[in-house]
Amino acid sequence: YITIIKYYLKLIINSLTYSILNLPRFFKIILIILVDISLCIFTLWFSFFLRTEQFIYLLGDYLFLISISITLMLPIFYIFGLYSSILRHTSWQTIVPVSKSILLYTLFFFTIVTIGGINNVPRTLGIIQPIMLYISVVISRVIIKYYLNTLSNNKIKTKKKFRALIYGAGE
Repeated sequence: YITIIKYYLKLIINSLTYSILNLPRFFKIILIILVDISLCIFTLWFSFFLRTEQFIYLLGDYLFLISISITLMLPIFYIFGLYSSILRHTSWQTIVPVSKSILLYTLFFFTIVTIGGINNVPRTLGIIQPIMLYISVVISRVIIKYYLNTLSNNKIKTKKKFRALIYGAGE
């Protein structure tokens, strides 16, 4: 039963991935933006856990912090071109713009959270969250690149190759 479940799960994931790859560019950008927003929210939540050693609900005052974080992140990522090279063009060179964008994000976020201060928010969150956001964004881009390379290699292997004879080429 386990091998059957693995087979169908792999089939579902591959068909979902191929359907995502066939989406128009605009929808791919929206999908990546949603992934980045969810990573931002998750890193905020996990940063709270690391700092306070308690799981908290991100409600009330924390919604303000989430809105600040997302409002800072999206324009900075857009300015540094993280959404211009979509999925297939992700490579190790994208780590440099990610690093620059997170550095600028850290500067603004640190200023707001640590220097400005927000109610019920530990000041060290201004350092912990950007570090975790950097790690999670880089890892997500690397995983996407690895997975897409694997898919494209499988696609190339499964394509039918036709034999062709070229007559008259040259002298």
